[in-house]
Amino acid sequence: MFFLRFEELSKSRNLSVNAVASILGLSSGSVTAWKKGTIPCIFTLKKLADYFEVSIEYIFGFSDIPKNTAPKSKEEAAECLLRFIVNRAGSEEERQKLIGFADIFLDKHD
Repeated sequence: MFFLRFEELSKSRNLSVNAVASILGLSSGSVTAWKKGTIPCIFTLKKLADYFEVSIEYIFGFSDIPKNTAPKSKEEAAECLLRFIVNRAGSEEERQKLIGFADIFLDKHD
């Protein structure tokens, strides 16, 4: 699955797999090995993921979501929690109670 996804990502940039490898300073021999089923080392996977702006899980085919959607900071996590609460609450009263609870929880757990 790795090589198919790598090939797909390369085509999405209108590049061949060998052109991407060259841009990233990787050998065409590596590309040939990947095509035969070899998996790149973690450093190369990270380099590919960064270049294509996708997660390593996506490159491997473990996920169909290209980007890692996990919060990157405490502030972003708090925003995600509040959006979740606002979207899931049944009534306005329930929504306000849940937001109040989240505010108290987030303030006490710095």
